[in-house]
Amino acid sequence: VKVGDSLEVSRLGVGTWSWGNKILWGYDESMDGQLQDAFDEIVRGGVNWFDSADSYGTGKITGRAETLLGRFARENRNGRAGENVKVFTKFAPYPFRVGRESMVTAVDEACARLGRSKIEVGQLHWIPPGGWQLREYLDGLAYCVRERGTLGAVGVSNCGPKELKQIAKRLKDLGVPLVSNQVQFSLVSRLPETSGLLNECADMGIRLIGYSPLCLGLLTGKFSQQPAEPKQSLPSGLRSVVFPSLLSKTEGLQATLREISAAQSKKTGVSVTPAAVAISWVLSKDVLCLVGVKNANQSVENLKAAGLKLDEGELRALDDESRGLGNLAQQNIFQTA
Repeated sequence: VKVGDSLEVSRLGVGTWSWGNKILWGYDESMDGQLQDAFDEIVRGGVNWFDSADSYGTGKITGRAETLLGRFARENRNGRAGENVKVFTKFAPYPFRVGRESMVTAVDEACARLGRSKIEVGQLHWIPPGGWQLREYLDGLAYCVRERGTLGAVGVSNCGPKELKQIAKRLKDLGVPLVSNQVQFSLVSRLPETSGLLNECADMGIRLIGYSPLCLGLLTGKFSQQPAEPKQSLPSGLRSVVFPSLLSKTEGLQATLREISAAQSKKTGVSVTPAAVAISWVLSKDVLCLVGVKNANQSVENLKAAGLKLDEGELRALDDESRGLGNLAQQNIFQTA
């Protein structure tokens, strides 16, 4: 699949939010070996791009995800396939970042953490409230593409249809196209469809990237409001607070995911999880999809989604179940209209 004029990527990509996040995902440095295994396995399976951010990491290890991604690419067991993975990373419009040069510096710092001279796609992580420094940030990113060669292209994240045209126009005036927009998209978060963003991106030639296709694990089929087995218990941390209500409201959808996963497993002769079905639904919307991986087994399971083809009846059943839920998942607070 093409992003922009020439960048070729797999339909499935890997998001690295959990790599360094202690609060939500319980990251610890002892996990780094498992994360390396996850990287190696999913690259071996054909995934060739990873998404990160300069804000991914907790406290003193902010930027940890980029550091790990750079290290895993250098130390991978897949030779050139691992070394040549494409990197998309996001830059936070922090209030202390003022002027074009602040964004140029942010790109340089990300390159240093990643251990590479160029990042394929640099994305503005969210649109600053009130448009604070937006023009300067876009100028800085465009300058990194045109003059410095530290970025290959520019994208945005959490950008709604109203903002999208303005940003695309500004970048076009600077001689740099807007190539991507990364937003929350899942069976319980269909705002990209209902807002018209999906069609808007298609019309403008901007590649839509869906993140959180499993709604922080809600749609994996691993959890239950009333667990019959220990493995079905609620997740730890902040998710344990919001999951009981969401699990109750999505019982019908969860049942449909289980039914389709069982049917697909029987048809293909390969174990297909509800998670793979939920991810495959997102991919069916002709978007790129980001998944999270923390170990090799998760990589194997996510790779199944890339090769899964749901039939029209299965897609319709999922559409019908999820449509009644509306945008059940809490939207990212940085998502703009």
